[in-house]
Amino acid sequence: MGGLLLAFFAALYLLTCSGHLYSPDGEFAFRMARSLTIDPQHQYLTENRRMLSQWGIMVPVLSQPFILLGEPLASTMPQKDHTTVDSHDFTLGVFRDKTLPDNAPTVGPKGPGVEDTYIRADLPGAPSTALAVISYLAFSENVPQDTVVAEITLTDASGSRVTIPLRAGVETAEWSRGRASPPIQHGIARVAAIWSGNTAGRSYYAEIPFGRTLEPRDLRIHYLYGQGRLFVQSLGLVNGQTGAFQMIPSDSATWSPRENDEYFALIFYGAYNAFVTALGCLLLFATVRLLGYSQVVSVAAALVYGLATLAWPYSKYDFTEPTLTLLTLAPLYLILRWGQNRRNMLLVGAGILALLAAVTKYVAAILIPVMVLQILLLHWESYPSMTKLRGVLRPLLSFGAPFLIVAAPAIYYLRQHYGYYPSIFEAWAGVQRGWLPLPLLIGLRGLLFSPGRSFFLFSPPTILAVLSVVSFIRRHGVRSVAILGIILIYFSVYSKKVAWDAGAGWGPRYQVVILPLVVLLAAPLIQKAIEDRHRWARYALVAAFVLGVSIQLLAIPKNFNYYLGMFRYQIVTQMPDKGAKYGGGDYFPYAEGLSDANAITATVWAWPFSPILAHAWLLSADALDLGRPALRPLEYKALGMPPWRMMGIDLLPEQPQFGLGLDFWSTRLWIDYPSHTGLLIGAFLVLLALETTIVAFGAKLLALLTGHAALRSKPAQAWMMASVIILLLFDGIHFLL
Repeated sequence: MGGLLLAFFAALYLLTCSGHLYSPDGEFAFRMARSLTIDPQHQYLTENRRMLSQWGIMVPVLSQPFILLGEPLASTMPQKDHTTVDSHDFTLGVFRDKTLPDNAPTVGPKGPGVEDTYIRADLPGAPSTALAVISYLAFSENVPQDTVVAEITLTDASGSRVTIPLRAGVETAEWSRGRASPPIQHGIARVAAIWSGNTAGRSYYAEIPFGRTLEPRDLRIHYLYGQGRLFVQSLGLVNGQTGAFQMIPSDSATWSPRENDEYFALIFYGAYNAFVTALGCLLLFATVRLLGYSQVVSVAAALVYGLATLAWPYSKYDFTEPTLTLLTLAPLYLILRWGQNRRNMLLVGAGILALLAAVTKYVAAILIPVMVLQILLLHWESYPSMTKLRGVLRPLLSFGAPFLIVAAPAIYYLRQHYGYYPSIFEAWAGVQRGWLPLPLLIGLRGLLFSPGRSFFLFSPPTILAVLSVVSFIRRHGVRSVAILGIILIYFSVYSKKVAWDAGAGWGPRYQVVILPLVVLLAAPLIQKAIEDRHRWARYALVAAFVLGVSIQLLAIPKNFNYYLGMFRYQIVTQMPDKGAKYGGGDYFPYAEGLSDANAITATVWAWPFSPILAHAWLLSADALDLGRPALRPLEYKALGMPPWRMMGIDLLPEQPQFGLGLDFWSTRLWIDYPSHTGLLIGAFLVLLALETTIVAFGAKLLALLTGHAALRSKPAQAWMMASVIILLLFDGIHFLL
C-alpha cells in the first residue's frame, strides 16, 4: 500500500510542478547544488559560502540526484531560439543598429527611435544564389497583399549588386496570427517559427533567389512603405548549386545555450520537492499505522495531508520547507518505533535525521530537546522505577552520537575551509539582536485567523485536529508529547517573529513543517468517520477535505508571484497607508523595517486583498483568455472587476493582464518551445504516463477506502471517469495556449 501512495503522489506532484524558481532561497539552493558537483571550480560555493549559515546546505546536497540527472539531459534539449527550415538551421536574433532602443525594428518609416535603412558591411562573401530571410511585420494590419514594404540590396566586392523585394503576405507578414488576432489586409507568408512566450506570434521564412551567383560583402535593407515596421530575425546565404548555407550573424542574441541548459535543468530540479513531499505522504501513512490505526485510516490521513493542505502547493515551490518537513517527521517516526521494540539503532537514525533537519534550517535545532524529552518519557513509561534510571543513558547516547561523531568534525572542517558555521549560531545571534520583537498575540492572530495567511483557512483539515486533539492525547498518552510540543513551539516562536507570514508565498509557509503532525492529531476523528461511520464526523471530514482541495486548486495553476507582484507595483502604490486601514493596523509598524516594507502586508490582513479571492479572480480571467475571441470582452470585464472593487474599494491595476498565465512545467514548454514538435511530443508522452498512474493508482486507493477490493466497484469507476475527464481538460488546455 505504501508503494501505491508513493507512486500516486509522486505522479500527481510531478504533473503539477512548475520547474522554475520562485524565491531567493530557492535560487540559492539550486545554484549551490550545481556548484557542488557541476562546476569544477565551485565558484558559486566559494563566493556565497557564508550564506550557508542562513539557508543551509542540505537541500543542495540532497537534490544532487536531480541535478546530476538534469544537467546532461538539459544539454541535449533544443535551443529555444533555433528553428529549422528546408534543412537549414537558423538562430533567431536581432538585426538592428546598436544605437537604437531595444524595442526598435530593423527598419520602418523614419521617426523617433526608428530608422528606415539598415546596413551591414561584414558579410562573408560566400558564393550564393539566394538569401534566406526570417522576419515579421508589426503595425501592418492595413498593408494590402503583395505590397513591397522593403527591399534588400546585396553588393559584392566589385560593386555588382542585387536588389530583392520583401512583400506583405509573400516573403513576410504581420506577426499576429494566433487567437484573437485582428483582421489583416494581407495573407500569411510561410511560417518559420511560432513565437516563444507568445504563441499568437509568427515569424516568416522566405528564400529569395538572386538570379545569378553573387559573393555579397554588403547588405542594405530599406523600408519603403508608409506603414508598419519590419523586424528581421535571421539571415542566411544559400548556394543552390552546392547546397552550402551560411548564416549571417545577428547584431545581438535573444537567448543563449547557458540559459537553455539552465531552463531544462530547473525542470528536473523542480522534481526534487515533488518527490520529497510524496515521501512525506508515505511517511505520514507509516506513522499513523505505527500508532495503531488501520490501513484504511492511514491511507485516508495521507490523502487528506497530500491533497487538502499546503503540502500540495509547496511540492511545486522551491522552498526548503518540504525537506524540513520530512526531516522533522522522520526522526519522530523512528523514536516512536523505538518506543515499541527498543532497538537503539533506530535512535541513531533518528539522531542523524534530526541533525540533518538542524542543518537544513536552524529553527529545527530547537526541536531537538523535544525529541530528547520524548525518548525519556517513552523510557520512563516502560521503566518507571528510579533504579532503572541508569538505563536511559544508552538510548540518549544513541540519539546524541551523530551530533558528537559527525557534527563536531564537520563544523570544524567547514569552518576551516569555507568559513561556514552552524545556522543555530545564526539563530542565537538573531535572538540577541531582537529577532522576536512582535507581540505574541499579533503574530498568533495572524497565523490562525488572517485572511491571507491563516493556518486553518489555507489547510482546512487542520480544523479536524482541534476537534480531535483530546481524543488523541487520551489514546496515545506520552507518545503525543513530541507531536504537541513541536506544534506549540512552531506557533510560539513564529508568532513572535516580525516576518511570521514568510513574505511572498501561499499561506503560512513556515507552518508547512508541522502540517503532518497536525493531521496526525486528526487520526481519531478520521477513524471515527471511516470505521465507526459516525455521521457528524463524516460530514466534518468530507467538508474539510473538499474545502481543502478547493483551496489548493486555487494555488496550483497560478504562480503566487503574479498576484503579489501586481499588488506590490500596481495596487499598494495607490494607497497612502499601504492598506493598513483595511486590517492589521497594529502589525504594520513592526513590518515597516522588513525588505518588503509593507508592500504586500495588506494581502495578509485584509479580506478584500486576500490571495484566495485574488487567485479565484485571475483564474476566471485565465479561463476566458483560453476561449474564443468572442469571449475577449468578457475577459476584459473580468479583469476590470478584482475582488476588492466588489467590496467597495475603487482601485484598479493598470495592467491586470500581467497576472494571467498558468504555472505548470508542461504549459511553460508549450509556450516557450512551440516550434519544437519533437520536444512537445516527448513532453506529452510524459504527461500521459503520469496521468495514467494517477488514474489507476487513485482508483485502487479509493477502492480500499470504500471497502471494495475490485477496480470494477462503482466508487473506483466513478473516480476513473471523473479523473479522466479532468485530465483530458488539462491536456486540452495545452492546445489552447
